[in-house]
Amino acid sequence: MPPPQSSADAVAAPRSVVDECVAQRTAIYRTLVALTADPDLANDLAQEVVLRGIERADQYRGPAPVGAWLHRIAINAWTDHLRRRRIRRLIGLDRGEARDAPSRPTADPDDLLDVRAALSRLPARQRAAIVLRYYQDYDYASIGQALGVTAGSAGAILSRALDRLRSDLGG
Repeated sequence: MPPPQSSADAVAAPRSVVDECVAQRTAIYRTLVALTADPDLANDLAQEVVLRGIERADQYRGPAPVGAWLHRIAINAWTDHLRRRRIRRLIGLDRGEARDAPSRPTADPDDLLDVRAALSRLPARQRAAIVLRYYQDYDYASIGQALGVTAGSAGAILSRALDRLRSDLGG
């Protein structure tokens, strides 16, 4: 395993990748809000993702857009958070108090809560596929890049997620 990079190494990384990491922060934050339903946690994770992206800018390998690469880092950070939270609950360090849902809904509040609840019940990979497709407008290839699967597999994951949402929401 290579040693951690210093901030001097990050400065030497390709400037366009570093600039894109900073530019993608809002998109990463929005994705994480949709995944976590917790703006504070999403903000913390988005900051972590941008920093990881900058520190690892020299590891970026195209041809996928930098945004897809960062969304992959974001999904990994989110799943790491879920794993840590599960472990903390198992050993009794976290009582898991529920946080309030994000404010300022853009649709009927009851419908929005139903959709958010249904989305939260999806497996992590399916939830990520839905968020990337419908919140970030990613195509299957970019979703696949972010999830670490082929475009065809991303389509299958998305299809299963939509079927489950339809079933869950009675539509």
